[in-house]
Amino acid sequence: MTEKSIKVRLIVYLVLEIAIVACVLGALSEYSYTAIYNWVTGQTGILEDNAFSRFTTLSNLFLMVSGVISTVFCVKALINKKYELPRWVVSVKYLATVYIVITFITICLILSWISDDPGDLWDGREFFTHVVDPFFGVAAFCVLPNQQPVNKFLHWYALIPVICYSVLYGVMTIGLGTWEDFYSISAMLPWSAIIFAWAILGFSLTVSYLFFKAKFHKTIAKTDKV
Repeated sequence: MTEKSIKVRLIVYLVLEIAIVACVLGALSEYSYTAIYNWVTGQTGILEDNAFSRFTTLSNLFLMVSGVISTVFCVKALINKKYELPRWVVSVKYLATVYIVITFITICLILSWISDDPGDLWDGREFFTHVVDPFFGVAAFCVLPNQQPVNKFLHWYALIPVICYSVLYGVMTIGLGTWEDFYSISAMLPWSAIIFAWAILGFSLTVSYLFFKAKFHKTIAKTDKV
Protein backbone atom coordinates (compact mmCIF):
# COMPACT_ATOMS: atom_id res chain seq x y z
CA MET A 1 0.00 0.00 0.00
CA THR A 2 1.49 3.33 -1.08
CA GLU A 3 1.77 6.35 1.19
CA LYS A 4 -0.76 8.21 -0.96
CA SER A 5 -3.37 5.45 -0.69
CA ILE A 6 -2.82 5.25 3.08
CA LYS A 7 -3.35 9.00 3.33
CA VAL A 8 -6.58 8.80 1.32
CA ARG A 9 -7.88 5.97 3.48
CA LEU A 10 -6.99 7.91 6.60
CA ILE A 11 -8.94 10.93 5.35
CA VAL A 12 -11.98 8.77 4.54
CA TYR A 13 -11.65 7.15 7.96
CA LEU A 14 -11.56 10.59 9.58
CA VAL A 15 -14.75 11.68 7.77
CA LEU A 16 -16.54 8.51 8.85
CA GLU A 17 -15.43 8.92 12.46
CA ILE A 18 -16.73 12.49 12.53
CA ALA A 19 -20.04 11.21 11.12
CA ILE A 20 -20.15 8.54 13.83
CA VAL A 21 -19.63 11.08 16.61
CA ALA A 22 -22.35 13.33 15.17
CA CYS A 23 -24.85 10.46 14.73
CA VAL A 24 -24.33 9.04 18.21
CA LEU A 25 -24.54 12.45 19.81
CA GLY A 26 -27.76 13.16 17.96
CA ALA A 27 -29.31 9.80 18.75
CA LEU A 28 -28.33 9.52 22.40
CA SER A 29 -28.33 13.13 23.57
CA GLU A 30 -31.97 13.18 24.68
CA TYR A 31 -32.27 10.07 26.80
CA SER A 32 -28.65 10.11 27.95
CA TYR A 33 -29.25 13.63 29.25
CA THR A 34 -32.47 12.49 30.94
CA ALA A 35 -30.75 9.50 32.58
CA ILE A 36 -27.86 11.63 33.87
CA TYR A 37 -30.23 14.36 35.07
CA ASN A 38 -32.42 11.85 36.95
CA TRP A 39 -29.35 10.28 38.52
CA VAL A 40 -27.79 13.60 39.59
CA THR A 41 -31.07 14.84 41.04
CA GLY A 42 -31.60 11.58 42.90
CA GLN A 43 -34.73 10.52 41.00
CA THR A 44 -33.12 7.24 39.92
CA GLY A 45 -29.96 5.39 40.87
CA ILE A 46 -27.19 4.93 38.32
CA LEU A 47 -27.89 1.16 38.40
CA GLU A 48 -31.65 1.51 38.13
CA ASP A 49 -33.50 1.11 34.86
CA ASN A 50 -32.46 3.90 32.51
CA ALA A 51 -30.72 4.45 29.19
CA PHE A 52 -27.43 3.15 30.56
CA SER A 53 -28.92 -0.24 31.42
CA ARG A 54 -29.05 -1.07 27.71
CA PHE A 55 -26.14 -2.59 25.81
CA THR A 56 -27.24 -0.54 22.78
CA THR A 57 -26.59 2.71 24.64
CA LEU A 58 -23.27 1.54 26.06
CA SER A 59 -21.98 0.22 22.73
CA ASN A 60 -22.98 3.41 20.94
CA LEU A 61 -21.29 5.56 23.58
CA PHE A 62 -18.12 3.51 23.32
CA LEU A 63 -18.28 3.84 19.53
CA MET A 64 -18.50 7.62 19.96
CA VAL A 65 -15.56 7.66 22.39
CA SER A 66 -13.47 5.66 19.93
CA GLY A 67 -14.55 8.09 17.24
CA VAL A 68 -13.36 11.08 19.23
CA ILE A 69 -10.04 9.37 19.95
CA SER A 70 -9.59 8.38 16.31
CA THR A 71 -10.46 11.88 15.12
CA VAL A 72 -7.80 13.45 17.33
CA PHE A 73 -5.08 11.05 16.24
CA CYS A 74 -6.12 11.17 12.57
CA VAL A 75 -5.77 14.94 12.54
CA LYS A 76 -2.43 14.64 14.29
CA ALA A 77 -1.22 12.03 11.77
CA LEU A 78 -2.30 14.13 8.79
CA ILE A 79 -0.64 17.26 10.18
CA ASN A 80 2.61 15.43 10.93
CA LYS A 81 2.41 13.50 7.63
CA LYS A 82 2.97 10.22 9.49
CA TYR A 83 0.00 8.30 8.22
CA GLU A 84 -0.53 5.69 10.89
CA LEU A 85 -2.40 5.48 14.16
CA PRO A 86 -1.05 4.16 17.48
CA ARG A 87 -1.69 0.49 18.10
CA TRP A 88 -3.89 1.17 21.12
CA VAL A 89 -6.11 3.51 19.07
CA VAL A 90 -6.61 0.77 16.47
CA SER A 91 -7.38 -1.70 19.27
CA VAL A 92 -10.02 0.60 20.77
CA LYS A 93 -11.60 1.01 17.34
CA TYR A 94 -11.69 -2.75 16.88
CA LEU A 95 -13.41 -3.28 20.24
CA ALA A 96 -15.96 -0.54 19.52
CA THR A 97 -16.75 -2.13 16.16
CA VAL A 98 -17.25 -5.56 17.70
CA TYR A 99 -19.67 -4.22 20.32
CA ILE A 100 -21.74 -2.21 17.84
CA VAL A 101 -21.99 -5.22 15.51
CA ILE A 102 -23.11 -7.39 18.43
CA THR A 103 -25.79 -4.75 19.09
CA PHE A 104 -26.99 -4.82 15.49
CA ILE A 105 -27.13 -8.61 15.21
CA THR A 106 -28.80 -8.98 18.61
CA ILE A 107 -31.51 -6.54 17.56
CA CYS A 108 -32.06 -8.41 14.28
CA LEU A 109 -31.95 -11.98 15.60
CA ILE A 110 -33.35 -11.69 19.12
CA LEU A 111 -35.11 -8.50 20.16
CA SER A 112 -36.99 -7.98 16.89
CA TRP A 113 -38.57 -11.42 17.41
CA ILE A 114 -39.45 -11.23 21.11
CA SER A 115 -40.39 -7.54 21.32
CA ASP A 116 -44.09 -6.69 21.73
CA ASP A 117 -43.65 -3.88 19.20
CA PRO A 118 -40.70 -4.60 16.87
CA GLY A 119 -41.34 -1.39 14.95
CA ASP A 120 -40.09 0.64 17.91
CA LEU A 121 -36.64 -0.88 17.40
CA TRP A 122 -36.29 0.80 14.02
CA ASP A 123 -38.06 4.13 14.52
CA GLY A 124 -36.51 7.56 15.05
CA ARG A 125 -33.32 7.60 17.07
CA GLU A 126 -33.45 3.81 17.42
CA PHE A 127 -32.83 3.57 13.69
CA PHE A 128 -29.57 5.44 14.22
CA THR A 129 -28.41 3.44 17.25
CA HIS A 130 -29.41 0.09 15.71
CA VAL A 131 -28.62 0.60 12.01
CA VAL A 132 -26.86 3.83 11.02
CA ASP A 133 -24.21 3.84 13.75
CA PRO A 134 -23.31 0.14 13.18
CA PHE A 135 -23.08 0.79 9.43
CA PHE A 136 -20.71 3.73 9.88
CA GLY A 137 -18.76 1.83 12.51
CA VAL A 138 -18.11 -1.14 10.24
CA ALA A 139 -17.39 1.10 7.24
CA ALA A 140 -14.79 3.06 9.21
CA PHE A 141 -13.20 -0.15 10.50
CA CYS A 142 -12.93 -1.49 6.94
CA VAL A 143 -11.11 1.55 5.58
CA LEU A 144 -8.89 1.95 8.65
CA PRO A 145 -5.28 1.69 7.41
CA ASN A 146 -3.63 -0.69 9.85
CA GLN A 147 0.14 -1.04 9.85
CA GLN A 148 0.69 -1.56 13.57
CA PRO A 149 0.77 -5.16 14.90
CA VAL A 150 -2.00 -5.84 17.42
CA ASN A 151 -2.22 -8.11 20.44
CA LYS A 152 -2.79 -11.73 19.40
CA PHE A 153 -5.31 -12.13 22.25
CA LEU A 154 -7.29 -8.99 21.43
CA HIS A 155 -10.36 -10.92 20.27
CA TRP A 156 -10.49 -12.63 23.68
CA TYR A 157 -10.26 -9.33 25.52
CA ALA A 158 -13.36 -8.22 23.63
CA LEU A 159 -15.39 -10.73 25.63
CA ILE A 160 -14.64 -9.16 29.01
CA PRO A 161 -17.19 -6.28 28.78
CA VAL A 162 -19.78 -8.67 27.30
CA ILE A 163 -19.37 -11.06 30.24
CA CYS A 164 -19.47 -8.20 32.76
CA TYR A 165 -22.64 -6.78 31.21
CA SER A 166 -24.27 -10.23 31.09
CA VAL A 167 -23.60 -10.82 34.79
CA LEU A 168 -24.80 -7.33 35.72
CA TYR A 169 -27.92 -7.80 33.58
CA GLY A 170 -28.74 -11.05 35.37
CA VAL A 171 -28.25 -9.48 38.79
CA MET A 172 -30.28 -6.36 38.00
CA THR A 173 -33.18 -8.16 36.28
CA ILE A 174 -33.54 -11.49 38.07
CA GLY A 175 -31.77 -10.70 41.33
CA LEU A 176 -32.92 -7.16 42.11
CA GLY A 177 -35.61 -6.51 39.51
CA THR A 178 -34.51 -2.92 38.91
CA TRP A 179 -33.93 -3.29 35.16
CA GLU A 180 -36.42 -4.07 32.44
CA ASP A 181 -35.92 -7.69 31.36
CA PHE A 182 -36.07 -7.09 27.60
CA TYR A 183 -34.42 -10.47 26.88
CA SER A 184 -37.14 -12.23 28.93
CA ILE A 185 -34.51 -14.10 30.96
CA SER A 186 -36.76 -14.27 34.03
CA ALA A 187 -39.37 -16.19 32.04
CA MET A 188 -36.88 -18.91 31.06
CA LEU A 189 -36.21 -22.14 32.89
CA PRO A 190 -32.79 -22.15 34.61
CA TRP A 191 -31.23 -24.46 32.04
CA SER A 192 -32.70 -22.39 29.21
CA ALA A 193 -31.16 -19.21 30.65
CA ILE A 194 -27.78 -20.95 30.95
CA ILE A 195 -27.94 -22.12 27.33
CA PHE A 196 -28.96 -18.63 26.25
CA ALA A 197 -26.03 -17.09 28.12
CA TRP A 198 -23.54 -19.50 26.55
CA ALA A 199 -25.07 -18.88 23.12
CA ILE A 200 -24.59 -15.12 23.55
CA LEU A 201 -20.99 -15.67 24.65
CA GLY A 202 -20.26 -17.97 21.72
CA PHE A 203 -21.90 -15.59 19.28
CA SER A 204 -19.88 -12.66 20.67
CA LEU A 205 -16.64 -14.62 20.37
CA THR A 206 -17.49 -15.52 16.78
CA VAL A 207 -18.09 -11.89 15.84
CA SER A 208 -14.92 -10.83 17.65
CA TYR A 209 -12.79 -13.52 15.99
CA LEU A 210 -14.11 -12.93 12.47
CA PHE A 211 -13.44 -9.18 12.60
CA PHE A 212 -10.05 -9.81 14.19
CA LYS A 213 -8.91 -12.25 11.52
CA ALA A 214 -10.36 -10.23 8.66
CA LYS A 215 -8.53 -7.06 9.65
CA PHE A 216 -5.41 -8.12 11.50
CA HIS A 217 -4.38 -11.44 9.96
CA LYS A 218 -1.20 -9.82 8.62
CA THR A 219 -0.38 -7.67 11.62
CA ILE A 220 -0.85 -9.91 14.67
CA ALA A 221 1.90 -9.25 17.20
CA LYS A 222 3.78 -12.07 18.87
CA THR A 223 3.56 -10.24 22.18
CA ASP A 224 0.79 -9.67 24.71
CA LYS A 225 1.04 -5.88 24.54
CA VAL A 226 -2.05 -3.93 23.59
